[in-house]
Amino acid sequence: IALALTVVSVARIRRLTGSLGIDGTMGAHRILGTATVALSAVHVLAVVADNPANVWLLDPSVAPGRAVAGTVALITLALLLSFAERRIRRYERWRWAHRLGSVLALVLITLHVWWLDRLIRVPPWAMFFAGLALAAVGVGLWRWLSPDRRRRFVVAAVRQETESVTTISLAAVGDPI
Repeated sequence: IALALTVVSVARIRRLTGSLGIDGTMGAHRILGTATVALSAVHVLAVVADNPANVWLLDPSVAPGRAVAGTVALITLALLLSFAERRIRRYERWRWAHRLGSVLALVLITLHVWWLDRLIRVPPWAMFFAGLALAAVGVGLWRWLSPDRRRRFVVAAVRQETESVTTISLAAVGDPI
């Protein structure tokens, strides 16, 4: 659920950004992303704590695909989180890397749940996961593919002025407004 909310928080849904503001939605995105990584790590620890013999699931050379997908997804999410905390010089490159890493993590998490095949067999859980997947795909299409949602500006530079002030310079792209 935290992962789904993390994805939805950056969709620039007018009602959401209208009530929280862009700073509020981006702050929520950061908090939810951190919670997603923490809860995913707790999930792995719980699997091993439940049965210490399950530690073999963390070894990609012998683990089944479902475990490898989950482990790689967690590593991808942790990398996204660690890079998000650093000061970024080339924002556009970071933004694309963040976007691609997020899609990779979403695909791997979907494969992990699908291949695990426990929750998919229970109809309410199957409908729940299908709803989350549809929401993620819908938000992605809304945010990044809708012609009227396309960005007319890109971030040209990010400068850290002080500890609490950052200047973002924009450059026009495409047709002028």
